[in-house]
Amino acid sequence: MADLLSALTSSIEDTSNMTQSELIAYTFKQTQQPKIDTLNQRKQSLEQKQVFFNQLNTKITALMSAIDTFGEISGDKYNLSFDKLTNADSKFVTRNISTSDSSVITASASSEALLGVNTIKVNRLATNDVLVAQSLDLADDFALTGEHTFNMNGKAISVDFGESTLSNEEAMKKIATAINNTEDIGMSASLVKSTTTSGRLTFTATETGTTRTEDDLEVANDIRFTAGSDVLNELGLGNELGSGRANRKEYKENQADKAYYKVADPNQLNSEIVVNSVVVTRSSNTVTDALEGVTLNLHKAQDEEDMQINLTTTVGTNKVKEMLQPMLTAYNDLLGFLDENKSLQRSDASVSSLRQMVRSMPSQEISTVQTSDSDEDIPSFLTEIGLSIDNAGKIYLDDNEKLEGFLKDDPQKVADLFISEDGFAAKLNKAVYSYTGTDSIISARKDSLSQQIQTTTKRTDELQTRIDSQAEALRKEYESMLEVFLQAQAQYQMLGTYGSSDASSFYY
Repeated sequence: MADLLSALTSSIEDTSNMTQSELIAYTFKQTQQPKIDTLNQRKQSLEQKQVFFNQLNTKITALMSAIDTFGEISGDKYNLSFDKLTNADSKFVTRNISTSDSSVITASASSEALLGVNTIKVNRLATNDVLVAQSLDLADDFALTGEHTFNMNGKAISVDFGESTLSNEEAMKKIATAINNTEDIGMSASLVKSTTTSGRLTFTATETGTTRTEDDLEVANDIRFTAGSDVLNELGLGNELGSGRANRKEYKENQADKAYYKVADPNQLNSEIVVNSVVVTRSSNTVTDALEGVTLNLHKAQDEEDMQINLTTTVGTNKVKEMLQPMLTAYNDLLGFLDENKSLQRSDASVSSLRQMVRSMPSQEISTVQTSDSDEDIPSFLTEIGLSIDNAGKIYLDDNEKLEGFLKDDPQKVADLFISEDGFAAKLNKAVYSYTGTDSIISARKDSLSQQIQTTTKRTDELQTRIDSQAEALRKEYESMLEVFLQAQAQYQMLGTYGSSDASSFYY
């Protein structure tokens, strides 16, 4: 028995400090441990599968998210509809635009922009209209008291100067505050102290440029006022300044006793560019409608002798690649993940089926591309537009020249390979759709695995409890038997001693 105990315990842990009864209980547990190990191994295997399906769900979710950028998905896993984009403009018709001098002008292009080169010369930037009132001594008394009303930019503005005489500085602050508190007036007012003792009100238009038409005062950006009011007269904004576009006055000498506009001609507030020898004026430095699909951002005016700027619009091949890449990356990640878990493929038919479907898709012909008798150069395989497929089935977009050629010729040809009825995105969607959602294959597998893990954990706990109970019973049984044995041994020794003493006395 000692040899058996030694064999069972020598390689497990130090048992030198155990009592004989503890050693018996411990040894019994070791003989039962393989049963526990078997259940633990099963639990570990189930947990590994659970981790796999969690990761698989993450990979498929990422792929579905990438597919979603190509259209809306409707229906259920048994009757799926992929509502593709009806035209490729917003996705596959992309444009790059470059400028020969980005310090003067930058630009962006939408799908409507025409390919080619345009020339731009920036003669003038759009500016905000500025009206400057005449200079007033800050400490002098303002001539008005009480409430007064004046009109600027079509808005009636009231100012209460109070009953006591205010200084010019205090009065100008009130006027500026009243203007700035007026909603939708299209300008702001400030008090600028030109010296330590004098100052003047300035009025700055909120927006650059002037009106869209000469008579459309309701949408004017330039500053207008109605002459004749007491308040404006005190500021020098009288009839001689002229608030209409025809008679605005500019005092370049910046005379202190006169009000003036920074720019006399309101049309000079607009930007002016020459596009392909055509003069274009706008009220903003962002010009969105001079060239179809092109937004021009003007940064500085050029001198007369400066060279014109070249704007070159080309096919946005890189933009299409950036749009396709998330789906290709998600596809490659999913396929690689499935290939890394071949044992699970063999043990789960649904995983094996998914891998086979996904793996075969890149090389399949797309049958729902547009057809035309006059156009024979219509691709029906991904590899025809510049994509390559490696030995593992992963897809890479590495031939820019070939892709650009199709995008330049007809972007719909490229679009159909991905978003037509059986295009690559649609096929992927149909392949993985049944693996998503609360009633999906993955969800069912995860629920089943969770239940099996719980059952296995319960069985392990119950078995461990039973083993511990049996070991404790053995320990107690041994100690009980040992106690009986020790008692019998003690009695035997006593009887032996007593018997020997009596015999000696008799013979004596």
